[in-house]
Amino acid sequence: MRVPPGVFESVDDGSDARAGADLVPLLARCHAYATIMRSSQFFSHVTAARLWGLPVPPWSPEELLDVAEPAPLRAPRVAGVRGHQFEDVRVRVLERHGLRVADPVSTFLHLARAVDHGRLVAVGDHLVRVPRVPDPEELRPFCTRAELAARLDGHRGRGRRAAVLALGRVRDGVDSPQETRLRLLLADGGLPEPLTDVRVTDESGGVVTWLDMFYPGLRLAVEYDGQQHRTSDRQFARDGERVEQLRRLDIGLVRVERTAMSGSGVAALRAVESRMREHGWPDRSAL
Repeated sequence: MRVPPGVFESVDDGSDARAGADLVPLLARCHAYATIMRSSQFFSHVTAARLWGLPVPPWSPEELLDVAEPAPLRAPRVAGVRGHQFEDVRVRVLERHGLRVADPVSTFLHLARAVDHGRLVAVGDHLVRVPRVPDPEELRPFCTRAELAARLDGHRGRGRRAAVLALGRVRDGVDSPQETRLRLLLADGGLPEPLTDVRVTDESGGVVTWLDMFYPGLRLAVEYDGQQHRTSDRQFARDGERVEQLRRLDIGLVRVERTAMSGSGVAALRAVESRMREHGWPDRSAL
């Protein structure tokens, strides 16, 4: 086992709730700036990512607003704003929360120089995720991997290499940035990369359950455990039912707690590798 290079370190199960709370002051600032922004300007980069709900690093009140202007007009120079000038004619400006915002696919490209590799992969995973329960008020999925690749194919801007590397690791069916990080930890730590979002069916073809990550050759599922059961009796009961359900399907389960993923994530690697060896790896193929 080798310790993987550092990827994004934030593993916080309150991230979605916190992001929602952070959006309130961010929206206030964006709407305040919108009263003076030119009709050609729009929000981009990290600000656009936050407005689309993409998994970027935690917000801080000191953060500058990213505002873009298409060339040949000059990037805005206003206190509290980080200005950008664009020559990419394929950037689409859409409305989000009543604001002019760069489209999600363009935002992925713009983030290539603003966030680290792991975060960018998590953003890509989020963009292509097809919700099992669609929300009519959301645009999910924002795009497909093929659409991301097509958009990147003609992109010659800065950060292209980082975007290409991240896109190569984007997978379908990933529910959270914590799952993305765990998958990258396993692969970068020398273990086979598990399949994602695997549907388990019965003899009639009906869906029995879904597995976040799965090594089919070992009949071993891997899940990130945000430890919600510690504060929810209902979740605790569901977890027990799920373990029994997988046992009946002859599928082993290794749950990786968030504490195991702290720092370099070596504890998470050891936990998964140990269970893989119990299931016959490396003599048996994991996939």
